[in-house]
Amino acid sequence: MRDAYRERHDFLKTVPMTSGHLTFIPVESFGFRKAPGDDDWGLVPGWSVTLLRYPQIDAPGMAETRNWNAVLASRNAAGDEELERPRTETAEGDDTEIDEQESFTIHFASPDLISLSSEGYVYPHGAAHGTEGAQTSNYLLRHQRELSPADLFDPGRDWLTFLTAQSFVDLAAQAERDQWTLDAATPAVLANTVGNPQNWEITEKALTVRFPVYEVGPYSASMPKVEIRWVDLEPYLASRPTLQIPPR
Repeated sequence: MRDAYRERHDFLKTVPMTSGHLTFIPVESFGFRKAPGDDDWGLVPGWSVTLLRYPQIDAPGMAETRNWNAVLASRNAAGDEELERPRTETAEGDDTEIDEQESFTIHFASPDLISLSSEGYVYPHGAAHGTEGAQTSNYLLRHQRELSPADLFDPGRDWLTFLTAQSFVDLAAQAERDQWTLDAATPAVLANTVGNPQNWEITEKALTVRFPVYEVGPYSASMPKVEIRWVDLEPYLASRPTLQIPPR
């Protein structure tokens, strides 16, 4: 619990967060419970800790920003319900306690777009390590929906082949530098991940593709990222993209 409180204390030093013209504040759900099955040797924690966090726009003055707040709150409602529900033994007899954390990173915010990653970590008590994960929302405020590839790229140009080729080269370099083995044999096997906007982080500088843990390498590779600059993507962009590129 001490580590969880320290993390919360450090995080609150960053509040409020400003990106572009918007100010964001975190909404937190924090809970802990004694884990009766845990040991006293320090190998397994004696408490099960859950910390869930998502952002809201402070003082939303427009319908678009109020709608975004409602969408984020709705998406996180299920997590709040799970936090309040007592942990019970599963049908398989597994009563393993877990620690769960979920937080967020705002990559970019403008009147057109909010690019936000939700990042989570789950640790089953007694396991060698936990499992991390992330998912990005690239929300078009004026259109009140998630961004699709057609909002950025010309379908008549082979943008996906370019992105997968660039990603493959960059991942191979990362694997060699950090001494892990790249599991992808060819660029084509990356297409599903690369083409999914839930794996895209958008900033003024670049489109960054994030690969899930174990997707392209061992656990030690974590969730590698490949940054592709807008200037390099220019030949593949739609003639009239839904938002200004580079984003402003």
